Amino acid sequence: MPVEWERSWPVLRTAIEETGASGVLVFGLHARAARLRLELDAVNARELGVEDAAGGFPSGPGVEEGPERLSGAWPLSASAAALADAGIGFELSRDAGRYLCNDTYYRLCHYGGGGRLRRFGFVHTPLSDEVLDGWARTGALPEVCRTIPAARLREAALCLAEVFAAPEA
Repeated sequence: MPVEWERSWPVLRTAIEETGASGVLVFGLHARAARLRLELDAVNARELGVEDAAGGFPSGPGVEEGPERLSGAWPLSASAAALADAGIGFELSRDAGRYLCNDTYYRLCHYGGGGRLRRFGFVHTPLSDEVLDGWARTGALPEVCRTIPAARLREAALCLAEVFAAPEA
């Protein structure tokens, strides 16, 4: 998805509608995350004060008249069990930040919470070692960051995808 305030959600919404998805799990980078973070909630606020890739710099609510906080529709017990069985570290989080990840997740919760999706959630991940290597070559390294091997990230994504695809228990 584009790292742009005004395009990330429309691109995701279009993909959901074109595929007829009943479950959506979105992943986003969090350079300071020590492990996977299963985001439980999103806040209707754009406050980080950082420009997006197109120079956009909005503030205030992402959805006018939307509730302050919305929650995903996670199969949390099954997700936690699958990750633990695979030996993949994770934590639960109620703060998805105030940047594009949070904004996109909030809009997903707003959309999915209307009965359009059976399951929806957001996972913040540390940077993969490969992403970090690429950033190092361009001199674009963040001041502080944590990493996860890309193979472990793929394994986590597959574990969670299986949980999301499973029938309701």
